[in-house]
Amino acid sequence: MATYVIGDTHGCLFTLKYLLEEKIGIKKSDSIYFLGDYIDRGIHSAQLVDYIISLIDGGYNIHPVRGNHEQMLLDSFTSKSAYRDWMLNTGKLTLNSYIEFLGKSFRFPKDIPESHLRFFNQLPYYIKIDKYILVHGALNFNAEDPFSDTLSMLWSRAEALPDDFLPKKVVIHGHTPVPLEEIKETVSSVNARLISLDGGCVYKGRFPGIGYLVALELNSKELFWVEKLPDDMNG
Repeated sequence: MATYVIGDTHGCLFTLKYLLEEKIGIKKSDSIYFLGDYIDRGIHSAQLVDYIISLIDGGYNIHPVRGNHEQMLLDSFTSKSAYRDWMLNTGKLTLNSYIEFLGKSFRFPKDIPESHLRFFNQLPYYIKIDKYILVHGALNFNAEDPFSDTLSMLWSRAEALPDDFLPKKVVIHGHTPVPLEEIKETVSSVNARLISLDGGCVYKGRFPGIGYLVALELNSKELFWVEKLPDDMNG
C-alpha cells in the first residue's frame, strides 16, 4: 500500500490523469492526498474536480485539502467583493470550464453540481498523517494554536519551521511554485522538515524550471512528476 501526496493541479486534468493512471498506476489500496488548488488558472477546473470525485465514488482513498482558490469560490457565493476578487484571480476560467463541462447556459452558483458543492464545502484546512502535516499554504507559528489560523493555511507562504515546533513533524505544502530540481533536492535531504510539492504545472513556459505536476510517495520518498501535457494548454 502506497501513500502519495500531490501538489497544486489548477485545472490540469489530463496531466493529473496521466500522473495517476500511467506514471504511478494507482490502486484502490493506495492513499492519495492532494494539497489544494484544483481550480482556476488552468482550463479544465470543473472537469478535474469531477475526475477527483469520480475516483472517490469509485472506491479510491482520496484525501484532498482546501486551497485558497476553492475558498475564493465559496466566498463568492455570498459576497460581491469576494466574487470580484475571485475574477481577478482567474475565476473566469473556472466558470468557463463549467460552461464547457455542463454543455448548457451556466448560472453561478446555482448550476454548480451538488456533488461539486459538497466537495468544496467538505475540504479540510489541513490533514495530519503519521509524522506529516499536509496543508496548502503555511502554518502561523506565532499563533497560540497554529491550526486555528485558517487564513494562514490558505494564503501564507511557507517559511522554515522553528526548531521547537513539533520537532518530529514534517510539513508538506503547495501554494508556492518551486522548480522541479529544488523539489528533488529538498525531498532527498534527510533533514528536510518543510517540503513544497507545487511544481507549478499550470505555469509551464512562464518561469524557468517549473511546469510539472509532482507526487511524493511517503514510504519510499520516491518522487514522480509529469510535465504539463498539451491537452491542458490554454488556447
